[in-house]
Amino acid sequence: MVYLQVSGKVDEKGEVVNFSLPDKKFFVFKLPEDFVVIFKNQGNTYLKPMGEISIKNIFGSTVADFKVNAKERIIFPDNSQLFDVAKKFDKPPFAFGLYKAELALKWGERQNDILKSVWFLVFPWKTVLIAVIILLALLFLATKGVKKYNQWIIKKARESRS
Repeated sequence: MVYLQVSGKVDEKGEVVNFSLPDKKFFVFKLPEDFVVIFKNQGNTYLKPMGEISIKNIFGSTVADFKVNAKERIIFPDNSQLFDVAKKFDKPPFAFGLYKAELALKWGERQNDILKSVWFLVFPWKTVLIAVIILLALLFLATKGVKKYNQWIIKKARESRS
């Protein structure tokens, strides 16, 4: 296909209608691997928005990057497009706490841009449960060990007196 622009007033206008995690979740159990991005072309010419999503921890360090519209889909005037934004981690990085996903899109000949963000909380309950069980077991063993040691010390002290 060939896309042509005819002479006349060009209006490159667009907006992100939705930027969120699937099902608009806030609480997740692992670092998300996909996002929902819906872009609407409100101008009078076709647009090809492209950009990325950066996931940052609360300290501002980037944990992961996702490409948006890597297939370079074109959106015609008065239309919306749902972009599939997915990244499959070979091994998902360990994540715990509050994170921010920042969407940065650019489009048009004048390089219009838009920035959006969404916050989410990662709580890996399986990992936390295993850690709590291990800590409880260590605490139990430590208290038993201290009791046994104290009994041994008392026994030694009694034997040395007699």
